[in-house]
Amino acid sequence: MTSESESPGGEPTEYEIPLSDDELRELGRFQAIFSQVDFLLNEAISALTETPWWAMSIMLETATTGTKLNMLRKILPDVKDKVARHLASEATSLLSRIIERRNHVVHGMWARQLVTPQKAVKVACHFQRHKDNPVFPEELRKLSDKGAKATRYLGDLLTHLAPPEPTQAPWTAPRTLVVSDRDVSELGWYLGRGELAGMGPPNRGRTLRAAPPGSKKR
Repeated sequence: MTSESESPGGEPTEYEIPLSDDELRELGRFQAIFSQVDFLLNEAISALTETPWWAMSIMLETATTGTKLNMLRKILPDVKDKVARHLASEATSLLSRIIERRNHVVHGMWARQLVTPQKAVKVACHFQRHKDNPVFPEELRKLSDKGAKATRYLGDLLTHLAPPEPTQAPWTAPRTLVVSDRDVSELGWYLGRGELAGMGPPNRGRTLRAAPPGSKKR
């Protein structure tokens, strides 16, 4: 189990973190995947409603994943493009089945749970709303994998709405996303230098700086 002695230099917490190194690694993967889910929900809602991305990001800045999911679900009936509607529907259907477990992990507390029937003590994530149905570490991989599948549905949706250049290959592995506070069209200089050297052009770029009203930049 993880302890202060196994994490030299780390600040000790009030309570132990009872997860193994492998379980902590899976928890980190879980967090990274659902960060992508949040980001891609913003992108999907922006694209389907034809709202500039910078404006949608401001509107959804404090929205929860559940709120974004409900918003995407509500606009589905108005989506005329059948392929886009199908991909968005697949994503919302999948995420709807795991959103409560995702919230459980994000907002819950990892501790040692007394399992009365087996008279055992097991590591579990406790969340008062679902106190009788804790999340055990072995469930993290399944939740992460389903979240990853949802990101690909959303990615396919965005690719369908804005097809890549003919020279770009179809999806076969995780794409590269480059973000910058400068216009992403200026990133060509950086790609041949430093940490980005040899990476090639990003599959998708995103400018983080908010565009002023009337700007054509996305």
